[in-house]
Amino acid sequence: MSVIESIKKSGGRTLFTFELLPPLKGHSIERVYKAIDRLIEFEPAYINFTTHRNEMIYKERPDGLLEKRVVRLRPGTIALAAAVKYKYDIPVVPHILCGGFTKEETENVLIEMKFLGINDVMPFTG
Repeated sequence: MSVIESIKKSGGRTLFTFELLPPLKGHSIERVYKAIDRLIEFEPAYINFTTHRNEMIYKERPDGLLEKRVVRLRPGTIALAAAVKYKYDIPVVPHILCGGFTKEETENVLIEMKFLGINDVMPFTG
């Protein structure tokens, strides 16, 4: 069931949902599962997964100039959302950053989501 269908079906009553961050790089998905296990009894209508931009660091080179490097601190939001969707049989809403990406990169993310059966999305352009 999609988020829109859940909202329509609710008849105006408040729905419970929550938002999770992907774990930091190097941490296990088990931390996410433990958080969900504690909240699943409240029967969330769906689960949101936030996303973060890659961070930039500047490292000084031997010649004294600074070199910009991309640091990715968290694994992919789409992969995490898909894992949770299929483990808990619950709708998921990954947040997708559209700003700073080409049209093709954004389209590729949407194609990947469709392939994984994820039909709800919260896009951000900022």
